[in-house]
Amino acid sequence: RFLRTGAGRAMLDHIVNEARSRRYSRLSLETGSHADFEPAQKLYESFGFSPCAPFNGYIEDPYSVFMSMKIQQPPGGSQAAAGGTDGLTFAQAGRQVKRR
Repeated sequence: RFLRTGAGRAMLDHIVNEARSRRYSRLSLETGSHADFEPAQKLYESFGFSPCAPFNGYIEDPYSVFMSMKIQQPPGGSQAAAGGTDGLTFAQAGRQVKRR
């Protein structure tokens, strides 16, 4: 019902922009490895996510793909000076797993 409507892109855009406004330096996610998850993986890649090692207590398994992206801050502000944090971790369904 929501396939190819842009809903996923809009939600991910909101998450990335919120992370940027909070001055996070990184976002990380876990998604499935099955072929059904390829559209989601392509969406994440289009936003700048790339494969990474498991994080925050996750362990390597054949059913998961781990991805992360560095958050680019707008020019004129230093993350360190603004107290930037390492990021927001979220899972495939968009539920928040851990916030640092």
